[in-house]
Amino acid sequence: MRVDQDRAAPGIPDSVRKAAVLTVVCAAQFMVVLDISVVNVALPSIRTSLGLSDVALGWVVNAYALVFAGLLLLGGRLADLFGRRRMLLAGLGVFAAASLAGGLADSGAWLIGARAVQGLGAAVTAPVTLAILTATFAEGRARTRALAVWTALGLAGGTAGNLLGGVLTEWGSWRSTLLINVPIALVAIIVAVAGIAITSQSVARERELGTFDQLMVSPLRVHEILIGKMVPPFLVGMFNGSLYLIIAPLVFGVPFTGSYLLFFLALAVYLLALIGVGMLVSAASATQQQAFLGSFLATVPLILLSGYAAPIDNMPAWLQTVTYADPARYFLILVQGLFLKAMPAAQVFEQLWPLVVIACATLAASAWLFRARME
Repeated sequence: MRVDQDRAAPGIPDSVRKAAVLTVVCAAQFMVVLDISVVNVALPSIRTSLGLSDVALGWVVNAYALVFAGLLLLGGRLADLFGRRRMLLAGLGVFAAASLAGGLADSGAWLIGARAVQGLGAAVTAPVTLAILTATFAEGRARTRALAVWTALGLAGGTAGNLLGGVLTEWGSWRSTLLINVPIALVAIIVAVAGIAITSQSVARERELGTFDQLMVSPLRVHEILIGKMVPPFLVGMFNGSLYLIIAPLVFGVPFTGSYLLFFLALAVYLLALIGVGMLVSAASATQQQAFLGSFLATVPLILLSGYAAPIDNMPAWLQTVTYADPARYFLILVQGLFLKAMPAAQVFEQLWPLVVIACATLAASAWLFRARME
């Protein structure tokens, strides 16, 4: 039996209540996404302070992300059973308590355990924020704008984690070697999150708004509809990559030593692979809420298995095999090589052909599922 505690407080204007709800849920979403990467810059000092091995150090990051991604669906179900507001408070309380415990940790096991509990709090909080948002704002333009703000803050949290982590960490001799890698790796992360999140909403939004049936009776063929859905996230991803190509040398002082043509070729193929994943999520989702959760479930392992959070060599042998299906793995190598090592065209194509295979596979699978849904 569901316990609903989401009734509006009496005497509060509707506009004020909605603004307050939007502020709270966006702040909560920003926080839980922020913590996926906020400890990355602090890892060297954590190693020195607690004497952690490379494997244990990887779990400082992975414990949070794995529990977060693995329990998202359970968090949504708990909100249905016990009420959205109650579970939001519970999730934030668990998250805050685990954050305090992690800050007081004096051993690796304590810190890793606290990060896992943080992931539990985040898994409860994230789906509840989305549920509260969709319940507060009526279907239409107001809900679309609110969801856009919620998504943007989530993306900003993922990007800001490394930057804020650097500000909060006591700087040492490892600063220069770490900072040169962070902005490079962020190219892959920003493009991945934006590409999947935007694409995953395209078909689900049509279905939820009731306009999907109009597509079915339009004179457009299936491949033409798919191209129309894929062009916007592709352009957004190309803009993000181009912007970072300018910012990295000017702001972070990271030199670009490779070929611009090869960089944009790799970026385009990488985006096509991500768009295929996003279209799969969108075609399989009946609502925008399902698409949001699906994009989280797809993005978190994509980032974790790329070698960004923890070296691939430190992963179990079977998991290293799984990483060969991760497009971010190849793009991360390409970006590092093109920025720092003037990677020649032969080496670029060694990493590019697996991306082409992955892009063809994801696009073909998404086209098949989309066609099946239309029929």
